[in-house]
Amino acid sequence: MKDISDGLIGDLTDMLNNTFGAFININSIPLCSNTKKILKSKNSYNIEDLLNAGDDYELIIISRKKNRNKILNTAKNNKVKISRIGKIIRKKGIYFDSCLDINNIKKFDHFS
Repeated sequence: MKDISDGLIGDLTDMLNNTFGAFININSIPLCSNTKKILKSKNSYNIEDLLNAGDDYELIIISRKKNRNKILNTAKNNKVKISRIGKIIRKKGIYFDSCLDINNIKKFDHFS
């Protein structure tokens, strides 16, 4: 488990440690209604910006499949929202269920 203050993709990449990969379902990533409006508007922000953005103090959890129900039940019992956004795969890299091709994977820099 890790907070994603360095961006979802940056911190996930660290967690994978160049040993595994991840398959991400973009539509499973929870977004608030204001964020959805911004992404739909004609501005300079896109989903790639969100996936690389930092200072989001949410947690990312990687666990074995056998622990999934325990994690979900613990979250439910503590009234914590939790979303499954993908799965770990053996092929190195981060892949998406859409045509999204993120070539600009970077860790968020708190000082720039």
